[in-house]
Amino acid sequence: MASPEPTAKSRQTTFLHNANRAYSYVKNPTAAQRLKRLEGFTNLLDNSFTIPGINKTVGLDGLIGLVPGVGDAATAIMGTYLLMEAKGLGVSKGTLLRMFANLIFDMSVGTVPVAGDVFDLFYKSHSKNLKLIHRDLKKKGKLPLSYEVERVKSGRSEEPQRIDS
Repeated sequence: MASPEPTAKSRQTTFLHNANRAYSYVKNPTAAQRLKRLEGFTNLLDNSFTIPGINKTVGLDGLIGLVPGVGDAATAIMGTYLLMEAKGLGVSKGTLLRMFANLIFDMSVGTVPVAGDVFDLFYKSHSKNLKLIHRDLKKKGKLPLSYEVERVKSGRSEEPQRIDS
C-alpha cells in the first residue's frame, strides 16, 4: 500500500521539527558534537594545506601569521575559541593554563620575522591543545564514547603522544 501524499501541514511540521533540531545542535551541542567541531576548527588552523615539495601541512595559522604585526595575534585570538569550548566541556584549570601557555608561546615566537613563520610549520599549538582536551576528558572519563568510536572508524584515532609545551 502506497503511503499517502504528505499534506501541507505535515510538511510544515516536519520542517519545523528539523529546524528545531538544527537550532538545538547550534545552541546546545552535545560533547561529541563540540569535539567534532573543535577537530574541524583545529585542522583548519593547523593542517588545511600541504606545501608541495616538502609535503608539510600548514593551516590558516601559518598563512595569517605571515601578515606582519597582527597575524599571530589574530590566530591567537582564534585559538581562544578552543579555550572557551574546553572550559565548557569541563576541562581542568591546569589543562586550560597549559593550553593558554601553548597559545602565548606560539604567538610570541611567531612574531619573530621569518623564523616565526618557519616555526609555525612545526609547532601546531591548536593541535596540541586539542590533544590536551582529549587527554583531560579521557582521564576524567568524560570523553564521549560515540566520539571515540567515530574517530577509530574514520582512522583519526592515534596513540596518545607526549605533549611538550
